[in-house]
Amino acid sequence: MDYFWTEERVNWYLTASSQSSFHRRLAEYLRPYLRPEDRVADLGCGLGRLDLELAPFVAHITCVDRDPGVLGLLEWEAEARGLDNLSLLCRDPEELEDQFDTVVMCFFGTSLSLMLRCAALARRRLIRIMNAAPTPAHMSAEARQETPDEVANVLERAGLPFRLLRLRLDFGQPLRSREEGLHFLLDYHPDFLPAQCQRILDRDARPTGDPRFPLYLPKEKELGIFVVETAQPPIPH
Repeated sequence: MDYFWTEERVNWYLTASSQSSFHRRLAEYLRPYLRPEDRVADLGCGLGRLDLELAPFVAHITCVDRDPGVLGLLEWEAEARGLDNLSLLCRDPEELEDQFDTVVMCFFGTSLSLMLRCAALARRRLIRIMNAAPTPAHMSAEARQETPDEVANVLERAGLPFRLLRLRLDFGQPLRSREEGLHFLLDYHPDFLPAQCQRILDRDARPTGDPRFPLYLPKEKELGIFVVETAQPPIPH
């Protein structure tokens, strides 16, 4: 399922990121699998918050997305942070042919064949971060994403060694008002009725005491991180 960035979605995401340690903590889990000399590609990078956290620890990151708007915001943020080892590439990641030391797919790609094509771009390692939570019962078949078990089966059949890390990280949404919370939930769950979203707010929204964002809607992300070894062993002579 394609994800389209609207102005509201961008603002919600940037607000959540600025108030959360989600991307910093995720980067901490990934750093042991990266080398200082690595040239990395992040496919479907979106707003690139993970790349901003990883950039100080690798040689270079190519941030690939087909939305020029989010790449422009990422460029501005990288300059504000004094990062000069990010380059931006406005392209469909499926069109890439260049190779990189490490390729990152963070919540990008719901096609198992696409994952294997992305693995072919990685000289050493593919890191795929995916949602590992069970598919909600209300989700349509078109919106369904593959499970970690399905990904593992494909990698095993392809002969690609991997390890699977599982973790939970909070990435909730700060809210300026209850009305904004209702709008956020209706956008996030387009098949929900307003009454259902009101019940979610009644149950989960927490007061913060912060006048800027007086409500907080917690969300714990259940993640599966596949660290896939793509380097071929040397052929014995």
